[in-house]
Amino acid sequence: MTNLVTVRIPCQCGFESIVTVRAEDVHLVSRDGRRVAGVHVQDAFPYLAAPERELFISGTCRKCWAAMFGAEDTSQEAPHV
Repeated sequence: MTNLVTVRIPCQCGFESIVTVRAEDVHLVSRDGRRVAGVHVQDAFPYLAAPERELFISGTCRKCWAAMFGAEDTSQEAPHV
């Protein structure tokens, strides 16, 4: 059985996103998305959708991302844990 942890990531708008990841994966990347132990966010969390991985990189929620860059393409989202 996989242990899951909940990570809360605040956006600059004040909204706090909640992402559930495998406990063994959460320490592979730093909060600001920089590589730790040579692992990129997309490699640490291949099972998360791109917008969820972006939270770890930029701290930007889906609503703010859409406001800045337009609607997101979710056609190739990864399945959730």
